[in-house]
Amino acid sequence: DQIDSRLAVIEDRLGGWKIWGAFRFDAEFGANDELIDPVYGVTGANRFRVQRYRIFLRKYIDDKVTFTARLGGRDIEFERYYIDVKFPWDITATIGLWDSDWEDDDGLYVDNDAMFTDRPLRGFYFDKPFAMGNFAFYATRPDEIATTADDFEKERYEIGARVKLNFNEQLWLSLNGIM
Repeated sequence: DQIDSRLAVIEDRLGGWKIWGAFRFDAEFGANDELIDPVYGVTGANRFRVQRYRIFLRKYIDDKVTFTARLGGRDIEFERYYIDVKFPWDITATIGLWDSDWEDDDGLYVDNDAMFTDRPLRGFYFDKPFAMGNFAFYATRPDEIATTADDFEKERYEIGARVKLNFNEQLWLSLNGIM
């Protein structure tokens, strides 16, 4: 069993790289009545389209550092790229452009309907688990780079902090703050 588990890790990380992907193709069949749906647009038309595709790359640098990237979009560009670093005392840092979704982590929605946190962030994210839950903190800023003195005054930073307490399997409390 121990040899099998070691071989599984070696096969999964052969050469240190892992590559996987997702592809979504929509085939919409309608009655050609051109009804307008307020959320999805024209529903009566027949059309085929690639909704999205994503190619993920992960490089295991060592047992403490991992690089992850996601390719996609119309012009095949890097949509996400970040490193995960494991520090002492069980602290993990994510640095780069990553996805943040505390609402999904808490199971507060089942579709793509997050109100605040289902979005990419660029900066630093730290996570520290403890016996009854975890503490998380991030600091990020907008993509725009300030070039003039007026731009520096407009530039904003975003800071988020979270404490999640797990009292048992059915009861938890999450305090989230974004400023």
